Amino acid sequence: MPVAARIEFKILVLVFKAYHGIAPLYISDMITKYEPTRSLRSSSKRLLAVPRYNLKTYGRRAFSVNGPMLWNSLPNNIRETESLSTFKKQIKTFLFKRSF
Repeated sequence: MPVAARIEFKILVLVFKAYHGIAPLYISDMITKYEPTRSLRSSSKRLLAVPRYNLKTYGRRAFSVNGPMLWNSLPNNIRETESLSTFKKQIKTFLFKRSF
C-alpha cells in the first residue's frame, strides 16, 4: 500500500479503538459521536462530529479533525463492524482497492 494509505489505516484503527472505548482516554477525548438535535436517519450511521478548524494547513491535519473526517467517509458496513480484527481486514481491503 502507498504511504498515504498506511497513514489513513493507522488513523482509522485509532478512531475505531476510541469509538469502542479501547483506546487511551486522551485519544478517546478527541473524538465525539455525532448526535443530531432531532431524529434523523443519519443518527443510526455511527458518524462522528467533525470540529471546526481555522487553519487549512494545520487544522485539517489534527487527529481530532482528520480522524472523524476519514471515519465518516467509510462505507456503513465497515463502520458497523464490532471486531477489531475484522475491521482491520476490511479497512486494508478498502484502502487497497481505492489505491489501485
